[in-house]
Amino acid sequence: SKTGSINLASASSISMSAPKLNTFSETQVQKADELYLHVREMHAQGNKLNANFENIAIFSKFISTMARQVINKFTTYLRHSEQFDQVKSANMTRSAEGLYALNSKQTVMLSEKDTKIDAERIHIG
Repeated sequence: SKTGSINLASASSISMSAPKLNTFSETQVQKADELYLHVREMHAQGNKLNANFENIAIFSKFISTMARQVINKFTTYLRHSEQFDQVKSANMTRSAEGLYALNSKQTVMLSEKDTKIDAERIHIG
């Protein structure tokens, strides 16, 4: 209809079937108590996704996300600063299972209360 609307209504069901089905619109609204999708392959593209769900259950043989790829890349972490690197924190803890090395031309350590160095051997000089 070039000048009006088309409404389809049925007491039981409406089915559409075709080898290729296209829908084009500025806004599309689908509302259902239950929705079932069965697709062999899905492609989605857009600018923004807003989703609000109380529960999400995903069953998959393989999940690949950019967040997981970034986490995997940072299992080995290397930070390099050309000029100046500063970290501020209320409390900071660093732990290494192997070697912890601090190498600099000058090192300044200031403590208001205690400084503890505990080792089997301490080499100075």
